Amino acid sequence: MKRTVLKKKSQKVWQKEISRRKFLEGNSKKRTQRRELKEENSKKKTQRKEFQERNSKKGTPNRKLIFTDVRTCRKQKD
Repeated sequence: MKRTVLKKKSQKVWQKEISRRKFLEGNSKKRTQRRELKEENSKKKTQRKEFQERNSKKGTPNRKLIFTDVRTCRKQKD
């Protein structure tokens, strides 16, 4: 904070102004963090979609495991 910007104000007004600026500064930081998180999540989402598309192109069918014994299990298509 620069005192030259806030010259000729009483101490109380000063403190209000400084606290308001700090509050707004904090809000902008939070906003940028949220934006970064959104971007990160969207990147992850697109990666997941691409991965799913690649797997579907390979022709790997979705299979469920049915456990008959502890030792053996067989695969069955949906």
